[in-house]
Amino acid sequence: MDYVYKEIEENNIKGWAKGKLENSEFIASENAEKYYGIYCFSKPVFFRNNTICIFYYEGNEFGSLVTYIKINGEWKYYSSFFQWVN
Repeated sequence: MDYVYKEIEENNIKGWAKGKLENSEFIASENAEKYYGIYCFSKPVFFRNNTICIFYYEGNEFGSLVTYIKINGEWKYYSSFFQWVN
């Protein structure tokens, strides 16, 4: 758990900045009610020298906690831990 907490803290310093997702627009959460088709993402947590990434996303009344693995320099979807419906 110490390692997980350390990774979370390091990612808090790096931040989750605009421009990281193509064809997307970042909006303030207080303005979200004005839009449809909004997805919310947690800050990603990286493990094993930035080769494994987990995060959750939520949108259009569903969500999922997912894992991606970096293979040959590219992020590949690996698995979902669980999914939920609002």
